[in-house]
Amino acid sequence: MGMEAQFKVLTDEELKMILESPDKTEGLLFPDDVDDPFEDQISLEKEWHAIHFFLTGELERDGSIEGEAILGGQEIGSDLGYGPARLINPTNVKAIADALESVDFLEWANEYDENSENADKVYGGISKEPFALDHQNGLFRKLNKMYGDAAKNNQAVLAYLC
Repeated sequence: MGMEAQFKVLTDEELKMILESPDKTEGLLFPDDVDDPFEDQISLEKEWHAIHFFLTGELERDGSIEGEAILGGQEIGSDLGYGPARLINPTNVKAIADALESVDFLEWANEYDENSENADKVYGGISKEPFALDHQNGLFRKLNKMYGDAAKNNQAVLAYLC
């Protein structure tokens, strides 16, 4: 299956619950009483690192607001396998939504030199083939919409790798 990035927009009640009891974060993300715990989450699949790399030019969290979209937030709860979930508060959700609104993902991706330093270290690799870029752009648009909707509703987001 591989490592995927997942995002869950939190209701006010869910945010309050995990702030009061961070140990309930895993149960919130993977509830036992549903058929598909990922149903109300956004997945960037294995493309998360390529999307982050195209947005920032970096492999790791870099402090940019675009970089916070995928790798940002404050760790909360227990290790989920690839580290704890990260809580992105409503203020940062709004800042990320504003920053992503002006991003033309395909333009950014097409400007990137796939032979440049660190491109070979991107999880899952980098491909500028049209079908790969179209797929990544579709995932980016989902991410962009999720942040925009969450910002309009003053909601927090949980981001995690699984």
